[in-house]
Amino acid sequence: MRKKLILILLVLILTLYISKNYYQLNLIQGASMYPTYKNMQFTLIDRRAADFQCGDVIVFYCPSQNSTMVKRIIAGPGDAIQITNGIVQVNDNPSPYVCDPVSYGGIARDTLTISADHFFVMGDNPAQSRDSRYEEIGCIDRSYIVGRLIPNRPPQCEKQSLIN
Repeated sequence: MRKKLILILLVLILTLYISKNYYQLNLIQGASMYPTYKNMQFTLIDRRAADFQCGDVIVFYCPSQNSTMVKRIIAGPGDAIQITNGIVQVNDNPSPYVCDPVSYGGIARDTLTISADHFFVMGDNPAQSRDSRYEEIGCIDRSYIVGRLIPNRPPQCEKQSLIN
C-alpha cells in the first residue's frame, strides 16, 4: 500500500512539473476560433515556445478579462495594421490569416504600429471574437503569452487557398 502511495505521489509531481514547464492541457471555450478549433475541443499548449510569429495560435493571459484566451497572431512587433472596409491589412497587404470580412476595426480602424514585444491577435471567427481590436484587450505583451497551441493549425481560408 505504501509503495502505491509513493508511486501515485511521484506521478502527480511529474505531471505537475511537465504541465508547468513543457506541455499543458487546454480546453477551447467559445466560438472565437471556429471553424479551426471548436468549442469544448481539447488541445495542448507548448509552454517552451518562445519565437512567436504571424499565423501562430497562442494562449495568453489577459489581465483586463482576468482569464486566458486563445487567438491567432495577425501582426507582430514593428508591423503596421489597419482594418478598413472589412479588410485586415498588415504592412499594406491583406492578411492571409483572416478569412472573413471584419465589421469592427476598433483600435486598428486607423493605422496602428505594433510596439516591440507586442502582438496583435484575432480570433479566426472575428464576429464572435473579443481580441486586440478591443481597447480593453489591445496588443498582447510577450510576457503574458503562456505558449503556442498544439496542433498549430492554419485558418480554414489558408487551407482552401493552398488547395486552389
